[in-house]
Amino acid sequence: MINIMQWYLVMLLFSVITLPISIKLFKKYKDGGYIFSKTIGLAITGFTMWILSTLHILKFNIVNSYLCLLPLIIASFTIIIKDGSKKTTIKLIRKRIKAIIISEIAFLLVFLIGCHIKSYKPDVNDLEKFMDYGFMNIMDKTDYMPPKDMWFSGENINYYYMGQFFATFVNKLSGVDINYGYNLALITIFALAIISIFSITYNLLQQVKFKKKRNKYSMIGGIISTISVNIAGNIHYTVYGLIMPMWYKITGTIPNQEYYFWNSTRFIGYNPDTNDKTIHEFPFYSYVVGDLHAHVVNIIFVVTLLALLLSHLLISKKKKFGKLKVKNIIKPQIIAIGFLIGIFKMSNYWDFPIYTVVASLVFLFTNIKNYEKLKNAIIATIIQITAIILIPIIVSIPFMLQFEKISSAICLVKNSTPIWQLIILWGFPIITVLIFAIKTIVVKVKEKDITLTKIIKKISISDLFIIIIGISAIGLVLIPELVYVKDIYEPSQPRANTMFKLTFQSFIMFGICFGYIIIKFLFEKKKLLTNIIGIAITTIFLTTTLYPINAISYWFGNIFDFSKERTLNGEHFFEEGYNLRCQGETITLEDDYKTIEWIRENTDKNDVILEESGNDYEYSNQISTFTSRQTIVGWGAHEWLWRSVNSSTEIPEEVNKRIFDVFELYTSNEKNKIEELIKKYNISYIVIGVNERIRYNNSEINKELPCEIILKEIGNIVFETNVNNVKYPTYIFQVK
Repeated sequence: MINIMQWYLVMLLFSVITLPISIKLFKKYKDGGYIFSKTIGLAITGFTMWILSTLHILKFNIVNSYLCLLPLIIASFTIIIKDGSKKTTIKLIRKRIKAIIISEIAFLLVFLIGCHIKSYKPDVNDLEKFMDYGFMNIMDKTDYMPPKDMWFSGENINYYYMGQFFATFVNKLSGVDINYGYNLALITIFALAIISIFSITYNLLQQVKFKKKRNKYSMIGGIISTISVNIAGNIHYTVYGLIMPMWYKITGTIPNQEYYFWNSTRFIGYNPDTNDKTIHEFPFYSYVVGDLHAHVVNIIFVVTLLALLLSHLLISKKKKFGKLKVKNIIKPQIIAIGFLIGIFKMSNYWDFPIYTVVASLVFLFTNIKNYEKLKNAIIATIIQITAIILIPIIVSIPFMLQFEKISSAICLVKNSTPIWQLIILWGFPIITVLIFAIKTIVVKVKEKDITLTKIIKKISISDLFIIIIGISAIGLVLIPELVYVKDIYEPSQPRANTMFKLTFQSFIMFGICFGYIIIKFLFEKKKLLTNIIGIAITTIFLTTTLYPINAISYWFGNIFDFSKERTLNGEHFFEEGYNLRCQGETITLEDDYKTIEWIRENTDKNDVILEESGNDYEYSNQISTFTSRQTIVGWGAHEWLWRSVNSSTEIPEEVNKRIFDVFELYTSNEKNKIEELIKKYNISYIVIGVNERIRYNNSEINKELPCEIILKEIGNIVFETNVNNVKYPTYIFQVK
């Protein structure tokens, strides 16, 4: 609880010091955009620390992290002081104080619920958690950015690590250890996303002219949207998790297999099995499995950008511009949007082109509504688009100068999704958005001499926003059916990553649409057909909200079993004896953890530690992951992706060479060769444990490695442990 409260207080601090800025950016929001002050505060202060560390002006430590709050504090005070006697900012805060307090209480409540659920399975021991944890761990021990790559000694991380940096930054400020901070960061993203999505849809529905109960309908819509984005599953679960089991029961048919929650994310290419395997994950799946990956961390920044786009629309509401003026074109919201898109280039690059396009569409349609002349609308749009292209370039220059761009060739797809699978996954949201868009536009087309420009001018701000993000979401679903970005997953999964990153964002935008559309169809007007459609959409949507029952029970077990020992310590699995099975024997991880603790306490953070080269997504390279010490090479496929350039899908020569050299070090019985490789990679310590024996002794754990006799000659055994009581202990050799 101490760790939880320390972390929470830092997030509260962001809110307090950023509130004047948020009030200005979201002055048309009924809640003042309070919840976004946490994300904006984190983005500004975290980026300040990162840029100063990158330029070697300040070391990345707790004292300097707090110093980086000063520019934000000064900016907030400046806004208040510039109000003068009007005290506009103070008045806006007072006016929205009730909504602010409710937002904070709601955030804390969701945060604590997230902590409770996560405490049933906090372990950082599967999927890509080793990568994400390793990034945070090594950044936590790094003075200056960019951070070293824990799996590629002598080199920096060549991946989009900014999201994990922000998590590590909060870790620094809170004084919480990484083993707790990893899980608290994930829970914070979940809590922020829950309240943020609610705020967007609530404020959207506040623009609708209901006859009565506007606040009530706005709240219900906000709840629907936030559940749709953050908690619900997709229609795959409705079909295969609910309808098919009922059919099996009625017909007495035996199902092929039990439904697992991950089936919703692995459908195309898996059922039936084909060579076109894809990924179509969504937020709740990511929250449950607990990877603190780029697309997950970036959720809070993406949602904030969408909120800023809505704020831009609301501020422009009912305004008519005759001439072009800078103050009407480059507003604070535009600068903030450009800044966030710049963050995307460093945290989750896919979101950079996606939201540059979405923002451009919002600017275009807003300007068409506001300017009397189409020519001026287009000029204003071009200026705004230029701004959100130039600002990200400036923001990300220090990152890009130290980054070798990963392969990004665009190719035509060789296989596309069967229509029936596309309908199951995306038919429901696509049809819902199209019905809403057509209905909204058709009403305007009934007038004589109507043009596209006139239609846009007549559509309400809130309807226009939903149509823009809804059509954008449909586009993101269709793009992987036409083209994909070439990467190392050729040829078995060529478009997996493209579909994953694009449809993840479409799921978020579709989810926002649901809350708005359902409320509009049910309550705006009493029209039988519209109300029936609204009831049908609501019914289908409600089936997807049962997905968490399946997901949570499988992953976390019984979250109401209060007798179970619980923790948020991500390294807990070492302590409780997580087992590694080998040749019928059960090997605990206690020796590994003792080895990790010894290295943490007795070696320098710059020492290179030799361990096995490791298999991706498995329990391997645990030494470098949990000690933040670099190893020669780890998780080869990840390094392959990070260092694959010039549109190549071949494993980079340097990665291949390192994997071979590690093999040579552990299997060679030639003293000169071993000494030469130790010198080449500047190795300080060599670990020989169960993983090394399994990998380099054909899974024999009770067999000495060829290199051990030589290592005893050229180095000293500085640590050994044999809790597992196998024939040979786990050794740490210090090279003389």
